[in-house]
Amino acid sequence: MASPVGLGLGLGLGLGSAQSSFTFMQLQELEHQALIFKYMAAGVPVPLHLVLPIWKSVVSSPMGMVQPSS
Repeated sequence: MASPVGLGLGLGLGLGSAQSSFTFMQLQELEHQALIFKYMAAGVPVPLHLVLPIWKSVVSSPMGMVQPSS
């Protein structure tokens, strides 16, 4: 079974007795970011379904709606 991250970094689950330094959710986030990066590196548009969760997170954060002062 391949690492869920798929980057060959040894960070995934199921790597024998080695304990991962990341939680399952952190690994999922890393996989998500790596997929976005692959689109960017290929020079193609990142699909909206990958960007939308990040955009929602920024907007819902306390600093997400702060306007810069002039």
